[in-house]
Amino acid sequence: MITKFATFAAVVLALFVFGAAFYSYASNAANNITPSITTSRYIMFGGAYRVSSELKGQPGASKEENGVFKIDTYTGKAWILKVMAMPDGQRVEKWFPVSEE
Repeated sequence: MITKFATFAAVVLALFVFGAAFYSYASNAANNITPSITTSRYIMFGGAYRVSSELKGQPGASKEENGVFKIDTYTGKAWILKVMAMPDGQRVEKWFPVSEE
């Protein structure tokens, strides 16, 4: 009788420990940086941005361009989509990281 109870208690304890460990692992995922709204991992949007010129003789000159941006809501990193036309007529689309410099 004591052996059956000890076995039952060990199985229940093992299930509890496994469940607690699994819950702890699942809750350690990266937090969403936008807790006030429900979002997916990435947010994409279009917008205008200003490009400053660093050429000699044109200090402070800038122009406004439009772009498509992707933000990782878990890390806060951002990318811009660049579309390039190749000499053979093909179109290449690539995401480039946005630096804070």
